Amino acid sequence: MAKKMPNKKHLIVFYEPSIEAAATDLAARGIRTIQFRNNLSFVFKYIPLVMQARVLFCDNYYAFLGGLAHPNSMKIVQLWHANGAIKRFGWEDKATDKRSNADKRRFQAVYDHFDDFVVASEAMGQVFQNSYHIADNHIKLLGYPRSDRFLHETWIKRARNRVQRVAPELLGRRVIFYAPTYREALSSNCLMGLWMLSMQTQKQLW
Repeated sequence: MAKKMPNKKHLIVFYEPSIEAAATDLAARGIRTIQFRNNLSFVFKYIPLVMQARVLFCDNYYAFLGGLAHPNSMKIVQLWHANGAIKRFGWEDKATDKRSNADKRRFQAVYDHFDDFVVASEAMGQVFQNSYHIADNHIKLLGYPRSDRFLHETWIKRARNRVQRVAPELLGRRVIFYAPTYREALSSNCLMGLWMLSMQTQKQLW
């Protein structure tokens, strides 16, 4: 993506401290990276930079968006960080009902700032419409390239063989693998890919 940027345009990636290694890899490729911290330093130093963007991609909910004036020249796109969702979020989260009216207005202000929501499927698009109270014309169906491998026969065979080598005692048994993507009290999430792999091996391996 960075190599295909038009002349005089460049890509800047804000990253959270937990993915320092990935950011270092991007920096080694010549992409400017800036550590994101939700504090006053970010507000005064980097919000002006954010406001200059023509396209702003977000992979999650960022509260500061609700306080920004949305320039007509800027498009804000939500790139959800998984190809599906088991948990409930946004207005579908029962905990939202217990929040104050001010909190609810702030949540919706953030949701309303997104111009487009890139999702993997129509089902996920409906989840976003319900969770963020948005119209269907904001949903852009793109698929999820990182999980396309789960439909490729060659990859399935290789994954099955790896599981057989590592855990031969599971052969002939029904295996249920649960790798949740969310825990209320923890700062790190399990990868959805692990869950998808488990579902594929559950169908293909036994």
